[in-house]
Amino acid sequence: MKNLLPFAFLLLLFVQKPLFAQNCFADAGILTVNCNTIVPYQLDASNSDQTPGNNYVWTDATGQQFFGLMPEVSELNLPIILHITNDTTGCDVLDTLVVDDSGDVDAIILYPLVNTFDCTIASIGIAALCDSCGDDYTIGWYDGETLLSNEGEIIITEPGVYQLVVINNVSGCTDTDEITFYEDQEYPLVSITPEFPALTCAEPVVMLSADVVPDLPPFSVSLEWFDEEWNLLSTEENLAVTEPGEYWIVVTNLTNNCQNTTSIIVPENFNPIAGTIDVFLLSGETYMGQAFYSDTTLVDTIFNSDLDCEYYMVTNIYVDFSTTQEPNTFGNVKVLPNPVEDEFCVYFVMNKQAAVAFVLYDASGKEVLQEQENMSAGTQQKCFELAHLSGGVYYLSVNNGGAKRVFKIIKI
Repeated sequence: MKNLLPFAFLLLLFVQKPLFAQNCFADAGILTVNCNTIVPYQLDASNSDQTPGNNYVWTDATGQQFFGLMPEVSELNLPIILHITNDTTGCDVLDTLVVDDSGDVDAIILYPLVNTFDCTIASIGIAALCDSCGDDYTIGWYDGETLLSNEGEIIITEPGVYQLVVINNVSGCTDTDEITFYEDQEYPLVSITPEFPALTCAEPVVMLSADVVPDLPPFSVSLEWFDEEWNLLSTEENLAVTEPGEYWIVVTNLTNNCQNTTSIIVPENFNPIAGTIDVFLLSGETYMGQAFYSDTTLVDTIFNSDLDCEYYMVTNIYVDFSTTQEPNTFGNVKVLPNPVEDEFCVYFVMNKQAAVAFVLYDASGKEVLQEQENMSAGTQQKCFELAHLSGGVYYLSVNNGGAKRVFKIIKI
C-alpha cells in the first residue's frame, strides 16, 4: 500500500494540469468605433481568463504585436487576434477582436452616368448608397443651405453643387458627400450665304454655304440641308441649288446635342439684264476695239443653250474730258486660252510704267477676284487661276490708271 502512494500523487498531478488548461479562455472583446471614439484605440481583454502567469499577445493584420491585457493601438489593421498562453497551466487560446462600427456613418453618392445638362438631358437622378439607410439614420439632400429632400433618391434639374448629409440618430455621427452638375447648352449660330440668292439665266446654279459660329471642329458638328418638304438633301457644308424654293439648314453641336436652324428662299429670276459694268475712259480711248468720245451704253447679248434663254450684260461707258495728260495705253492685248478650263493669261504691251488693277466679275456683275501689280513699260503677261470657279461667263477688267479694257472670259 505504501508503495502505491508516490504513483497516486504523480497521477493526481497529471490529471490536474489539463484541468487548469481547460478553464483557460480568451475574450478579445467588442470595440465600438464611430465619430465619438477616441484614438488611440483601447483594446480590452478583461473578460478573458486572468490566471497568474498568463501572457496576452495581440497581433494585427500587418504582423505588429501589442502586449498586455489592455494595450493601446493607433491604427486598426483588422483582423486583430488575441493569443493567451501560460507555460505553467498549459493555457493556449485565441480570440478575434470584434469591431462594432454600426454607430458610424458613411455618406456615399451613387454617381450617375452623366453629370452635365445639355440640350437633350433636362433631369438627372442621383441616389445615396443606402447601407446606412434605416430608422436610426436621417438623410438630407442640400443645395447650399436649402434642404431639398430627405429621401434616398432625388431628381436634379439645375446645375450646381449638391450635398448629401447622413446623420446617425443614435450616435450623433454625421458624414457628407457632394456632387457637382454642369451645364453645356451653347447653341451654334448659323447663317446662309449668299444673302440674296436667285436662279437666273446667267446663273442657273446657286451655291449655298452654311456659316457656323462658333467655328467648331468638323468632328463635333453635323450639318443637314433640307428642302421645304424636309427631304434631306445633303450633309455637306455647301449645297448646289438648281430649283427655286425654301431651303433649310440644321446644325447640331455633337458635344452637347444643341441644334439651331435657319432657312433661305431661292427665287427664280429670269430678268434678262444679268449685270452692269461701268467703264471710265478718256476721250478717244478705245474699249473692246472701239474708240469712244462720249458717254455710251453697250449691251452684250448672251444665249444660254442649256436653259434656252438669253441675258444681257450692260456696259456703261463714261468719257472724261477733264484731263489733257497723255494716258497710259495698252497695245496688242490678247487673252489666251479663251474659253478656259483652269488658267488663262492676259498678254499686252505697256507704253510706260504704271500700277495695273485686274478685277474679274461674274455674269451678275459680282466681283470674284481682284489683284494689282506694278508693271514696267514693254510686253507684259498676267495669268489667273479659275479652277475654283464654276463654269459660265466672266468679265476681266484691266485698268492701268489711264486706259481700261474689259474682256469676256468663257469658263468651261
